[in-house]
Amino acid sequence: MLEALELHEQGTYRHYADVDITAAPRLQYLNITSALQLTGISATQSIRQFVLKEMRDRWTSWASSVASPSGILQLLSTSPKLELVDMNVRVGWMRLDRPPRQITSPSLKEVSLHVTQKVHTPEVDIGFILDQLNLPALQILSIDLYSGTSGGMPFSSIQSLVGRSHASLTSLSLIGQCTGLVMLEDDLIDCILHLQDLKSFSLRCMPITNTFINALVPTHRSPGFDRIRVLCPLLDHLTFSASTFTEPRVINMILSRWKDTNHPLRSVHLLSCNLSPSDGAGLQSFGEGEVAKKMGLILEVDDRRA
Repeated sequence: MLEALELHEQGTYRHYADVDITAAPRLQYLNITSALQLTGISATQSIRQFVLKEMRDRWTSWASSVASPSGILQLLSTSPKLELVDMNVRVGWMRLDRPPRQITSPSLKEVSLHVTQKVHTPEVDIGFILDQLNLPALQILSIDLYSGTSGGMPFSSIQSLVGRSHASLTSLSLIGQCTGLVMLEDDLIDCILHLQDLKSFSLRCMPITNTFINALVPTHRSPGFDRIRVLCPLLDHLTFSASTFTEPRVINMILSRWKDTNHPLRSVHLLSCNLSPSDGAGLQSFGEGEVAKKMGLILEVDDRRA
């Protein structure tokens, strides 16, 4: 019985194939990067991994439908064994009514959503999708707005999703647009405040500053008390790109987490960031020092501007 299917487009001519997977009831892995019409997906209850990466200029009516917010919600509601979803998403091109109840996908562990539709006044965004979901098994979440909407990152929707799902999210990757993205760092801090299981956190093409770095520094809850407030206490890996920091603040944050947490940072990656006062030289020197080596720190400083 067919369990895995990959469909890839080749050549320069557009050919829209019709593929019916109704006759593959045990299909578990479906990877699509071609222009086609697919039928039978609602009848396929065994799918565990679904990947849809359509070229932006080759959307078929089927791909447009599945990659829409309503299509994604339908996919999740009809595929209870799904463990991984990695999709290009078209948003802002239609107005939708909210479903009568939230959709629970009990097995979904990893979700990657990449916005591909450029729109200036989206009526439906990624947050709309997240607000309709209950994902109790969710461990890895990635949202990529780089090629899409000019709207902001849906921090409140992410926070609400993890909270109501009682999910143990261990990895969060957020990619903004480098330019034109309006973001309040307080919203970001509120978003991850209750992500106690987060081990890997990546923020790319987002205007992060010392405000967020300072929030990662463990602090005493009040004078005279030994209890320490730690944001993301299990954090091991941290990545920033296209952000602006002062090097002493970053170094202080790393040192403080080594001192005051049971899970010290193991890797920090600063890519195409504006670093003062020495354009990253101070951080590189710190990363090559004896203390960093003793702690096993992997510190990457790439000063090429995004």
